[in-house]
Amino acid sequence: MRAETVNAFLNATTRVLKQFCGGCDITVQKDKIAVRTSPVKLFETNVHVGIIGDLSGVVYYSFPLETAAKVASTMTGINSYEEGTLSEMAKSALCELANIISGQAAMELSLQGHRLDLSPPALFTGHGVLSSSFQNYLVGIPLESALGHFEIDLAISEQK
Repeated sequence: MRAETVNAFLNATTRVLKQFCGGCDITVQKDKIAVRTSPVKLFETNVHVGIIGDLSGVVYYSFPLETAAKVASTMTGINSYEEGTLSEMAKSALCELANIISGQAAMELSLQGHRLDLSPPALFTGHGVLSSSFQNYLVGIPLESALGHFEIDLAISEQK
């Protein structure tokens, strides 16, 4: 996977979280970025977006439950954690966040000459969730913010 692809997602994540989460700054934990063999264990709250076109693959936005609740609450302005679970509004907000980030990353990549389409985001939750990709690897990018830590996992290959 090219650095330009990873950077497009990091740039979009930084911009979108700053815009939708009260100016929240993101720190990439560069020393912890790793290529991991599928399947990979994710956090409890995950949003999956598929990518097809010149670039093909998948991106997972993976949040511990506490971070997911804080992000969604900041986005919506309402409590996103009800009776030990994320509210439906919180789930919708997280899907929309992933959709906006992925869309902005796709726009950046299209300016670099790539044609691609995105699938609608799909949210799944649970302890011990494993993700995989057709490429048999994912690049795990740990991120830190004032709202908590989370991770972007990418498995994207060029089809040109």
